Amino acid sequence: MPFEKGNKASNGRPKGAKSKKTLILEGFIHSILEGGAEKFHNEVMKLNGKDFINAYKDLLEYGMPKLARVEPKKESETKEIPKIVFT
Repeated sequence: MPFEKGNKASNGRPKGAKSKKTLILEGFIHSILEGGAEKFHNEVMKLNGKDFINAYKDLLEYGMPKLARVEPKKESETKEIPKIVFT
């Protein structure tokens, strides 16, 4: 039976429900906080090259906020604000 427009039988995941990936990540973080920090450190130190850099970079996102990428505007793109002169 093909999907019919307006079919409300399946609305997807309920609002506020966590995905499987989120639940796994929360469980992993919880295990680290419960005493697995040393094991986690040992596992990360076993990584080499790009794998280590990628793991470090991915973890860094949780410790430092991401900065927005902003392109500098050229002088020709900026609008000049008109001056209002009262007489």
